[in-house]
Amino acid sequence: MRDRSKQCAPTRGLVLAGLAALMILAAACQSGGADNNLTPRQDDQAAGARGGAETQNEQAGNAVPTNSATAGDSGGGNANAPRIRITLVPPAGGGPDSTERIGGTVSGVKARDCKVILFTRTNRWYVQPWEDSPYTEIREDGSWENDTHLGSEYAALLVKASYKLTDLKGTLPVVSGPVLAMDRVPAK
Repeated sequence: MRDRSKQCAPTRGLVLAGLAALMILAAACQSGGADNNLTPRQDDQAAGARGGAETQNEQAGNAVPTNSATAGDSGGGNANAPRIRITLVPPAGGGPDSTERIGGTVSGVKARDCKVILFTRTNRWYVQPWEDSPYTEIREDGSWENDTHLGSEYAALLVKASYKLTDLKGTLPVVSGPVLAMDRVPAK
């Protein structure tokens, strides 16, 4: 019987060298990628955007971590992709008479072509500030602000100005088509 270990030694060496090269490349990509200069929150948002739209379970109101999703972002970290961010986060609370200000910024779109739709979560997701008045205007500088009833979590959707919110079943719309981006944050 022939000793095959000596015949396979050059092949094993090539395989090990290839694996080592892949590990070095992966480490370089992680430390020097396009998102390398992001703050921890921006990095979380970029990771959420790469993850795509929410699952049906998340839409049903189950708690998920702070997340941002962008329609059509395939993970390339497109700096020009539509984005929305909640920067003024209201405290936790509840009830029809408790309101605070909520605000944030959008980027990657023309303000006049889009609107923001706000949601508060208590026992389910509610359109804010009122179901018959769901749209928040975006200023030319990309900022937006409005009143919201208090809850345990808040969501902001960036939508095309022509988008009509019709399905109010207590869930969040999926980021797709005219729903360009979403940010969700827990109450302060």
